[in-house]
Amino acid sequence: MGTASSLVSPAGGVGEVIEDTYGGGGGEACEIPVEVKPKARLLRGSLRRVGASRPGGLIGASFKSTASVQELECVAEYERLKKEYEIFRVSKNNEVASMVKKEAKLDRENKRLRAELQALQKTYQKILREKESALEAKYQAMERAATFEHDRDKVKRQFKYLS
Repeated sequence: MGTASSLVSPAGGVGEVIEDTYGGGGGEACEIPVEVKPKARLLRGSLRRVGASRPGGLIGASFKSTASVQELECVAEYERLKKEYEIFRVSKNNEVASMVKKEAKLDRENKRLRAELQALQKTYQKILREKESALEAKYQAMERAATFEHDRDKVKRQFKYLS
């Protein structure tokens, strides 16, 4: 990862020239630059950081020797990643907070529904007991009616027999 300033040819400033060997005709020769490693390192303590004045956040860097473009790119990349991480962290914290709120809301709703279910079960049991007692009363009334009919028929037969 370099820029044109870090590209130099070992033979006086020109890169290696490659000819078109595929015989396609009409091809162009192109120069391939040779990248050379920097000779000096950037001194970390010599940088003054200023917020968002430039993409890398660097202004007025003083160097004891020539700075490496790669190291500047690394610092810029680090700052970008740090910013992205902070945004990511805040967004995830917000998501967690909203999920906690949703969980609390669902817990309250769950408790409310359980209480409602209990009330409905009690009402159901009460209605079931009332139904059973009503059926029992119906059967008893039918038995009494059958007994009265039997007694009536018996009395009718006795009166027919006597008359």
